[in-house]
Amino acid sequence: MGRLTEFGAWSDYFSSLPAVLIVRATPKMVEGFWKRLGREAARTQGAVLPAFKDFKTSFRHMRAICAGVEVTPIHPFVLEHRVNEKNVIREGLYVFEADAIGPQCPTVTLSIYSEAQPERADILTPTRTIIDQIWNDFAAYRAAGR
Repeated sequence: MGRLTEFGAWSDYFSSLPAVLIVRATPKMVEGFWKRLGREAARTQGAVLPAFKDFKTSFRHMRAICAGVEVTPIHPFVLEHRVNEKNVIREGLYVFEADAIGPQCPTVTLSIYSEAQPERADILTPTRTIIDQIWNDFAAYRAAGR
């Protein structure tokens, strides 16, 4: 995956800006039926091979809901990575205000939509522990008055 998973100098870019919450959504990786069958056939001959996974689909967009109300991102980045001449993989990098998710959210849901099925979302519901950790991570910024 190499360059698809690394952000290079982005850390320096974000360190000079006000505190923000960044949610990154990357495409799922799956092993297709025929690749799995081939791998299993090789295993019967004594060759133990790792899974041959490819990206299932690309990211389309995401919605964040806090207590039933949609949270508008400051900026919804969609990053494109060219895998080869024909294939482009998209991932989401959504930037929210630091206090967008916190104690004011009894529930949080992230609905992630793919290009393959734009009408169907994968729903992620962070636990209360994760929501509290996000809030606590920004305590110093809130105390400093942003």
